[in-house]
Amino acid sequence: MTKPSRALILVTVVVVVGGVPASTAVVHDDPQQHEQHDPQPQQQPQQQNHQQQQQQQRSLKDTPLWYPNWSGGTNTCLIDCPAPPAPAPSSSSTTCHARPSYMSHQNLMKYSMEECCDGYYWWDLDFCMGESAVLNGMGDAGGGDDGGSVAAAVTTTVTAKYGGSYEWYADYTNFRCVQDCNVTGDATAITTISPSGDNNSDDDDNYQCGGLVTPDPSNTIIVTTETYAETSSCCTSKFSYLALGMCVASSEGMGSYKGSDRYYVDYANGRCVQDCNPSSPNSSNKICGGTITDSSTQLYANAPSCCTFQLSHLDPLLCETRSKTSLVGSGDGREYEGTFRLYPDLASGSCVIDHNPQNTIVCSIGYTCQLLQSSSYIAKLYPVSPAGVQECCEDAALGSSVNPDYCRSKTMGVVSNLWFVDYGAKLCRQDCEVDVDSPSCAINTDPTSTYDTTPKACCQSKLGYVNQAKCLSNSIANPNLPSYAGSLDYYVDYKASKCVQDCPLGNGGDCGGILEGSSTTLYRDAKRCCRNALGYTNLELCRDRSNSAASGTGKYYPGSGEDGDMICVKDTSALPCPSGETCQRATGWLSTLYDTISECCQGYTAMSETDTEHCLAASSMEGGSLVSDIQASEEYYVDWIHQKCVKNCPVDESDSDRRDCGGIAGGKWVDLFPGVDACCDNLHYIDRNDCVKGGQA
Repeated sequence: MTKPSRALILVTVVVVVGGVPASTAVVHDDPQQHEQHDPQPQQQPQQQNHQQQQQQQRSLKDTPLWYPNWSGGTNTCLIDCPAPPAPAPSSSSTTCHARPSYMSHQNLMKYSMEECCDGYYWWDLDFCMGESAVLNGMGDAGGGDDGGSVAAAVTTTVTAKYGGSYEWYADYTNFRCVQDCNVTGDATAITTISPSGDNNSDDDDNYQCGGLVTPDPSNTIIVTTETYAETSSCCTSKFSYLALGMCVASSEGMGSYKGSDRYYVDYANGRCVQDCNPSSPNSSNKICGGTITDSSTQLYANAPSCCTFQLSHLDPLLCETRSKTSLVGSGDGREYEGTFRLYPDLASGSCVIDHNPQNTIVCSIGYTCQLLQSSSYIAKLYPVSPAGVQECCEDAALGSSVNPDYCRSKTMGVVSNLWFVDYGAKLCRQDCEVDVDSPSCAINTDPTSTYDTTPKACCQSKLGYVNQAKCLSNSIANPNLPSYAGSLDYYVDYKASKCVQDCPLGNGGDCGGILEGSSTTLYRDAKRCCRNALGYTNLELCRDRSNSAASGTGKYYPGSGEDGDMICVKDTSALPCPSGETCQRATGWLSTLYDTISECCQGYTAMSETDTEHCLAASSMEGGSLVSDIQASEEYYVDWIHQKCVKNCPVDESDSDRRDCGGIAGGKWVDLFPGVDACCDNLHYIDRNDCVKGGQA
């Protein structure tokens, strides 16, 4: 609110013109017009001294003031209006004018027309005196050009009380600004005065008088209270911590502050709301967040501007849409219905439409609709389109763990027809609708699964440690083809020191079972398997063992007889066994086989000459039975034929305490060991539970 503009205000004053009192009519001009257009000339030092001398000789009270009419350009002076205004008399009157405020602030006012003309128009004093009298309604100078007679005839005295500048100053007690004008009645009260002079008027231009703070221009008191031409200037300067609109409304008597309707940020709900009271009658078409009473809250002209500067981390459309609607559950008919845009949803590993699922057919044909929570902060939304789905599924909000292919298919409610791994079953499955004719199909529910275009690629990249042929066969699971029966290649059975075939055990023959892992090396035939994987074993022996139809090599190897004698045994299961010889299929690994008993006994380096003779005799039983020179003991020796450790004691199957006896050792060439463990160390390739005769290791 500013000072009143161009208001006609009448007061009664006493004017003496040529010694005759008369009533004076007062015209209250617009002070703003004077402030904007009147120039402010520089005064000469001599003129200022002359002015001060005259002021000191005059009374400081009850004297009318004059000021130069610079804005009129007439080289005249005008008489200032007294204030506050009063009703005009019905008799003839003298005209007065409202001075520009800077006239009093800069001490430019004069105490008489003569002093004003002399001070500002001294080069044409007679003209100023004559014309000023006419302009101020004091009558003609007599029709002549004698300015002196005019000046002598218009000596004027005006008595009026100073009414204030009507500018604004701070009322710190009530946190508002008030006007510099007289307060009627209680000196501490704020009084509203209308231009018509009535107190407490409902006129829009009411004065909000808080009392005089500027001195009568006739006084020499220094002004200490700062005043402002505009209410907003006063509020901004003195109450900068208050909302400007609230301060202005309170200062200008507008009643309770209803807000500016501008926008400010609501961080809790990720939107911008308006500066207004939700309970006010005219708030039905607004998104009121409450009235802002402090100046620290930044206000914006519209929601987009507020969203841009305060919620730049949110998608602009999301922020602006939230800022135009009420929160979900408000029940006012303007609830948030969503943006109808896609947003990434990490929980489902897909993109979801921000929309009420009950309000569109799109949400029932594959896409999932779910309104974003007001506390959800989404940096970017995407259009509901194939391209939008592609961009959304590659959004960083889904993280690196979510497969974009999975996201795309889940978002649009379709299957990818690509292959993913099933680690539990050690095979790959196709992401497709489960069907009787497509047993390899399964719906993938793991967002982290990566896809491959073929089952072979899936087996290789995801199940590289599994038998690839088996993985591929089981993944395809063609009902028109037999189940996987192995590769029929050969691999090593280290326990049996032979090679077996990659096929089900139930198939018989050389089958050693279907390989599960991919780390086992397969060979095209048993010969290659024996040569490359069991090179430390006699090749002929390995090939014979690996052939389920073979009956042995028919060659000889070192072993022990029933009494523990060192003999050479024939590797055969064929019957009949040659007379006097011992026949037994060799077990374990043996690096050398011999064609004859003699070569065998002589080739065993641990034998002495006497032992060799004993071996030849024992192996062919020539010359009758042999008597050992070793006595029974609790010691153990290796029965190489049966690949067992046996106790050095006579065999008696009927005695349970002697089940581990293997007979008396055949001679000193037989190594005796104090215990089972030491003996079994020589058969390290055999499981300890199978090492000792009778299973008592």
